[in-house]
Amino acid sequence: MKKNLSTILIIIAIICFMGLAIASGSNDPPTRETGNTGGNQATNNNDTPPPSNDNTPPPSNDDSNDNNDDINQVVDERFGVGDTATFSNLKITAEEIIINDTWENDDWSFFEPDEGNKFFAVKFTVENISDEHQNISSILLFDAYSDGVKLEYSFGAAHGLDGTLDGEVAPNRKMVGYYGVEVSENAKELELEVRPTWLANSKSRAMFAFNLTALG
Repeated sequence: MKKNLSTILIIIAIICFMGLAIASGSNDPPTRETGNTGGNQATNNNDTPPPSNDNTPPPSNDDSNDNNDDINQVVDERFGVGDTATFSNLKITAEEIIINDTWENDDWSFFEPDEGNKFFAVKFTVENISDEHQNISSILLFDAYSDGVKLEYSFGAAHGLDGTLDGEVAPNRKMVGYYGVEVSENAKELELEVRPTWLANSKSRAMFAFNLTALG
C-alpha cells in the first residue's frame, strides 16, 4: 500500500512539475525587430530576386492589443523575411525563403517533390542570447502550415542547402540553417510557427508568414 502511495505521489509531482514548466514557458511572448522585409527573398537557390518584393504579411488591423497583457500581445503577431522574433533565450530571424530546385540538376537525387508540389526552404538565424546552452530542433520548435493546412518537415526540401536547424548552441553563439517543406505549387501562403522551447504554448510563439505567390 505504501509503495503504491509513493508511486502515486511521484506521478503527481511529475505532472505538477511539467505544468509549472509549461506555465513558465508561456510567459515569454516575442518582441519584434524589423529588418529589410522581403529584401533577402529569392526564387531559387541561386538567390535570383523575384518579380515582386512584396513578401510582407498583412499587418493586424487591431491596434487595441498594444497595451494588453502578454496573452493578447502575440495573438495576431506575424513576422516576415528580415524580421526578428526575440524571446528571453533566443533571437530568431527569417533571412530568406527560396524554392529549392537543386534536385533538378542532380542525376542521382533521392529527393524530389511529388507531382504538383514544390520544395520551399526558409533560412533562419537562431541566436542564443541566454547564459546557458540551448537545444534547437526543427521538429520540436517549428510547426508549418500552408494555407491553414498542417505540414510536416521535409528533409528533401532542405537537402543540398547549407545548414540545418538542429543541435546545441552555446551562449552568445548562432546557428544558421534551413527549414524545408513540400508545398502545393498552387499554395498562396506558408506559415512557420516557432517556439523558444518545446514546452512553450501558443502565448510564447512567433508566426512567420510568407507570400508564396511572389516566388513564382
